[in-house]
This record gives sequence, C-alpha cells and structure tokens, in this order.
Amino acid sequence: MSESKIATLLKDMEHGDQDNREMAATDMCTEIIKGAQLNEALEKSVCNAYIKQLEDSSINVRDNVVKCISKICSKISEAQFGMIANKLTECIVKGSSEFRDVYATCLKTLIGEADESFGTSLCSALLEPLVSNTGHKMEAVIEQSIDLINDLLKRFSVILVHNPNMIKREILMKNLISQLNSTNVALKKKASSCLGSLAVIMTPKQLSDLISLLLKKINPKNVAASQPFIETLGAVAETVGYKLAPNLSSIMEALRPFCAIDDPSPTDHDVKEICLTVYECSVRKCPKEVSAYLDEILHTALKMLEYDPNYNPDAAGQEAMDDDMNAWGEPEDMQQVAEDDYSWKVRRASAKLLMTMIKYRNDKVKAVYGKLIELIVSRLCERDETVKCDVLHIFTDMIKGCLLYTSPSPRDLSTSRMPSSACKKKKKKKNEKKTKNIKKKKKTKKKQKKKKK
Repeated sequence: MSESKIATLLKDMEHGDQDNREMAATDMCTEIIKGAQLNEALEKSVCNAYIKQLEDSSINVRDNVVKCISKICSKISEAQFGMIANKLTECIVKGSSEFRDVYATCLKTLIGEADESFGTSLCSALLEPLVSNTGHKMEAVIEQSIDLINDLLKRFSVILVHNPNMIKREILMKNLISQLNSTNVALKKKASSCLGSLAVIMTPKQLSDLISLLLKKINPKNVAASQPFIETLGAVAETVGYKLAPNLSSIMEALRPFCAIDDPSPTDHDVKEICLTVYECSVRKCPKEVSAYLDEILHTALKMLEYDPNYNPDAAGQEAMDDDMNAWGEPEDMQQVAEDDYSWKVRRASAKLLMTMIKYRNDKVKAVYGKLIELIVSRLCERDETVKCDVLHIFTDMIKGCLLYTSPSPRDLSTSRMPSSACKKKKKKKNEKKTKNIKKKKKTKKKQKKKKK
C-alpha cells in the first residue's frame, strides 16, 4: 500500500460526511490487517486519527472506530499500542463525560485483545493512573477505573505476581474497601469483584490484612451494612484457594451468626447464600484444613437445605383453588409472595455445599447418609426446578460415592468380595506380570538363537 493511499484515507477520516469517515476508518483497518507496511511516523498518524474519531459526533463512527482499534492492536508496534492505551486512560478523566463510556469500552477491548507480549508494557502504563483514579471525586471515573483494573488483574495476574512493583496494592486495597460503603450498588459490586481479583497477587500478610479488615466490618446486628463485605469475602475465597486456610477460624466465627438469623428478607437470603458459598470454597480448596469445622458446616448445610420460610405446607392443598380464583379475575396478592421469594438461593447454595462435601470429604458425610436420604425425599416437594435438580444430584453423588469406595460391582460377586476399584488394581498387576513374562521369553529366545549361530 502506497503512502499516498494512506494519506488519502487519513484525509477521508476527517471528512465532513460521517459515512466517508466511517468507510475510511474501515478501509484503513482492512489494509493494516492485510499487512500494509507503515513507517513510525505514518503509524503514529494513523493511531492519532483513530483516537480523534473516538470523539466523533456520530454514534456509528464511534462504534466503528472501537471495533477497528481492537482489530489493529495486534498489528501495530508496542510503542503505538501503549500510546493509544495512555491516551484513552487520560480521556477517561480529562475527556468529555459524554464519551467516557466509549473510551472505557475501547480500553476494555484493548486489554482483552492485546498480545501476551504487550502485557508488561500495558500494565506498567495503565495501572498507576488507574489506581490513582480510584481515589477520584467523580463516581463515574472511579467505576470505570475499577472495572479496567479488574480486567488487567484477571488477564495479566501472572505478570503482576512476578512484578509486584507494577501496582500499589495497599493503596488500591484501601480505596476499594472505602467504595464498599458507597450508595452506588454497581460501584460496590465492581469494587467487591476487583478485591477478589487483587487477592490473587497479594502476599500472605496483605491477604491476611484484607480478610481482617473485611471481618471487622461484618456485624450480625446490621445485615444490610455487612452484605457488601460478606460478598467481598466470598469473592476472595473463590480466587485465593488454599491461601484461605490460615484465616479459616476467624472466617467461621464471623459468618456463624448469619446462618442462624431467621429473617425472610431478600438481603438475609443473599447473605446466607454467600456464607454457604464461602463454606463450599473452604471445603473444596482447603479439604484438610477445614476438618475441625466439618461437623458444623454439615449441620448448617442440612438445616439450610430445608430453609423455606415462605412455604406453608397446610396451604399447599389450596393451590389449585387459588389458581381458579385468579383465572376468574381475583386479586393476585398471593402470587406476589412467590415472585418476591428468594429463599431458593439459600437452598441451592446448600445443595452445592453438600455435593462438594460428598466429593471431597465423603468420609464425614457417610455418617449421616440415612438422615440425608430422608431429607432428600422430604425436599422432593421443592418449588424451584433448579433446586430440585440439585437435590437429585446430591442423591446421585451419594450413590457414586458408595459404589466407588465400598460396594462390590455385580461382576465381582462371582469371584471375590473385593470392591471394583481393588479388582481393577489387581487386574493391572496381573497384566503387568504377563507383559514382563512375555518380554523375558523373547529375550531368552534371542539369546538361544545367538548361541546356536
């Protein structure tokens, strides 16, 4: 592609007609993808032209240029890639608030599409300004910055573990925790998720400090205020895995009261679900360290599986009559209870916890198999279909656990009383002996032939 052709496209990208600007940007993108050779000056001009179009008055042009930048990011030099990323980060704070979402979307695509080799330069260029933005006065800037930091932490966590000086973890942790008190629900959720991603690259001391800070903010007397901190604890538990082990005792002590509260409010249901999720992560990722708390966790799981405060068994027989009444135009007040009932989340989390315990610590669950079967049978009246499926999965997991560890298979009954797993091992040993004998015979035959010769 000639320099004159590129110069023509650059002019068209600033044309008065929006269709011409959009077409020129698309054509430029196509030529770069095909392998057009650009010198440093031309490449810089092309990147500046694309950045300029991000503030175009036409929505179609802005959407198109975001797609074009994401396509050419693997074809341009690392220096120009960093220049685009830096410019977009500046625009999030200093640019027009009208286009802030466009800048953030473009940066998200850059982070997602960037080559792994660009990871180090991208993190070193973006993390410092983005971390400082988390202390900004404007909530919109903070929200976009936290979202982008979360993407960087998820994509380049390995690079950040090996280069700890790239990110100021203590400053970021304090800023994110302060946002958990915000009235903006979306901002709280993003801060919680980002803290979960940040926990992966923390040192053991920093992780312990984070968990202790979260636990201090948890108060059973104020469930609503404690919810974002419990959610963050759940996000951290999901990401750090076995690193959670040293803090298990303090976590169990802090979460215990929330599972005992009988308040049929949606907030309470969400908190109970998160507590059970933390228990499930502990059993799955710290199966040995959690041994001291297994009895308590198992008791809570069995109790929460039948947690249904809005269900009245005596009124169950009236459902058909209620449906007929509603069909004839009666008020649907009774349907509102079902629509606003989120207790199924608690039962679903409890079912997942029991499945995890059967898989990782079946030795403890076996002692209550009889009680668990009775509970499963009683929960076949479950109103939510997804929870009912999970309850049935518990039963299938129990059967698999029994077959795998204790009972002999039908084919073993005629020969021995050993479990099928033991028979498989015995067969393997026999096969190994056979192959060794065959190899020995072959060697002896070869030696005999050599002697005869």
